[in-house]
Amino acid sequence: MKSSLRALFLPALLLVLAVWIPYLQTGHFFFVYYDDNDYVTTNAMVRQGLSWSGFCWSFASGGYAANWHPLTWLSLMADASLFHSSPMALHLVNVCFHAASAVVLLVILRLWTGNLTAAWLAAAFWAFHPLRVESVAWISERKDVLSTFLALLATWAYLKNMGVDICTRMEAESSSRRHPGWLLASTAFFALAFLAKPAVVTFPFLMALLEFTRRGRVRWRDLELLFWVAFCGMLVTIYVQDKGGAIRSAAAIPYVGRILNACASVGTYAVQTVIPRHLAVFYPWRWPSATEALFGAAILILILAFILRALKQTGLLTRQPQNATPWQIPDALPVAAGLAWFLVALGPMIGLLQVGQQAHADRFTYWPAIGLSFSLAWMLAKALETSPRWRLMLPAGLVLAALMILTGMQASVWRNTETLFRWATEVTQNNNVAKNNLGLYLCAHGRPQEGANCLMLAYHEDTKCATEGNLAWGLIRANRPKEAERVL
Repeated sequence: MKSSLRALFLPALLLVLAVWIPYLQTGHFFFVYYDDNDYVTTNAMVRQGLSWSGFCWSFASGGYAANWHPLTWLSLMADASLFHSSPMALHLVNVCFHAASAVVLLVILRLWTGNLTAAWLAAAFWAFHPLRVESVAWISERKDVLSTFLALLATWAYLKNMGVDICTRMEAESSSRRHPGWLLASTAFFALAFLAKPAVVTFPFLMALLEFTRRGRVRWRDLELLFWVAFCGMLVTIYVQDKGGAIRSAAAIPYVGRILNACASVGTYAVQTVIPRHLAVFYPWRWPSATEALFGAAILILILAFILRALKQTGLLTRQPQNATPWQIPDALPVAAGLAWFLVALGPMIGLLQVGQQAHADRFTYWPAIGLSFSLAWMLAKALETSPRWRLMLPAGLVLAALMILTGMQASVWRNTETLFRWATEVTQNNNVAKNNLGLYLCAHGRPQEGANCLMLAYHEDTKCATEGNLAWGLIRANRPKEAERVL
């Protein structure tokens, strides 16, 4: 055990140092005028730091910011107590959680594949990818980095409960004995992750996926407590989000539109994973084109077909008797399990139960993309069995270097409110939210004429006239009272 930990120390240290390279710049970034006010700058409970009243408020503040994540509030309060709500400290704490998650993922993938090189490359791919930037560089997404870190600890504990050590092609039945202490630890970490962000609600299903992949069966009794935690937390979350107006605000979106957008989003995430360009803080909801919906549906069908093919290899679909022990793992099954992880974890955020007005979001991939790392690690491990290491390391190194550069460039977009929303207006179309927030920022920082023009564009693009009050305020700041009167 000690020798195994020593073998992981240097790769883990290298991974942490590499994660900091593109994100160290965030220490010089500011708060942004988009949720950071609700979470930190104008939140009196958070700014006063840790206190008994703040602890009670974190659990009882139903509807505030349209979310229920008491552990996230407590984390921000702890930062306020330690660092007086310094944006530099808050940004760097987010990076620390991201780096820690990468290390835990490295350990998990090492256990899963038995190949340290493959595990490192797959963990690095997840950590360096530009789609992670929104979750790490946005202070308000503390809930993302905190919940994922805790959920990964829960995953690690559940694998230990299964008795997973080093993955081999065939495992003896005796190695599948359970460890109740690890099961309780997994449940505790999952509960904490849920208190940080409810998006990890599908965790019990994901553990069932891993267990089936490893053992060929699922001991549902071990998952009962996890399912109870998920069920109770889900009820609280839906109630709070509805009370906060997040669900009602999206009720006008037809359900058919949500289904089409969900299909299109799968295609969008697939493209952004391969070609991470034109990433923005907000993608306005719109009816997807037929091409977008069909492309997303095709990607979804291909993934499901691959999963079915992997299941067929196990003999379950053909009713082949499974009386031979130990369980044989078909090469395609772990890859399929990782893809299934991505789809299942993405389910609560895909838009079928629409929360907010975004079509999709980069941050929604933070936890689901862990599944892609499982698939990638297994494929790399198999490739390393048949090919010299140097043939794989060169292209992998080039890909990771490119991802680090793109991540550094995308992170620089989050420097302040102006850079964030100017970029969003450049890479998206009819982005009323970006123009509205940019206009408010410019009006408040000595550029009222430019800000009023941005607000005017946002007003004309918003059919619900939700920004008319902001436009009137901006026109008054720009000394254009007559135009403000016409708006009101």
